[in-house]
Amino acid sequence: ETTKIDNLVANEMVTKDISTAASLSSQADNPSTIINKKQQDLSDNLYGIDRNKGLLNCGHNEILFNKLLLKFADMHSADVQLMQQALEDNEFSELSHLAHTIKGVALTIGASTLATMSAELESCAEDASAKEEKSDADKVILIPRVENTSAELLQIIHAIGSQMSATSESYDLENKDITLKEDKKQLHSLFAKAIA
Repeated sequence: ETTKIDNLVANEMVTKDISTAASLSSQADNPSTIINKKQQDLSDNLYGIDRNKGLLNCGHNEILFNKLLLKFADMHSADVQLMQQALEDNEFSELSHLAHTIKGVALTIGASTLATMSAELESCAEDASAKEEKSDADKVILIPRVENTSAELLQIIHAIGSQMSATSESYDLENKDITLKEDKKQLHSLFAKAIA
């Protein structure tokens, strides 16, 4: 009786091991599995980004999410200087607009801390903008918020850039198994929602 049970258990384990090995082998031979792994590599463990939230916002489309990250880094790398300039020029409504845009896109990519910082900056800049007279007191309130938001933004952009350069040898965003035209529409739609 014990021998029969031992044989059944052993047979079951061998069968599972063979099917698991076959599954892994077929996945290894499948180019889309390799692409998906490389796609995931780009967004795994990025500073300040909750990958699961970002993927959820992208309909669990790894390719789209990674393109969105790259587009974010590219489009918002100058925002630190723009925020500093708006602050120096007392252009608080411009500062509010920049913070609003960063907040929306940050929420889309899963950068919750950046979104929170940007929301706080946006609110303070709106308050300062609504005043008839601009004062140094407004700047005293805004300076640390601009600095904190800028630092967080730069760290995220640096993390995206570092991760991309680490995977760039085997990673080409333009040659994936998704229709590029459809992908661009989705990307445009996500950005439009984010900055609305």
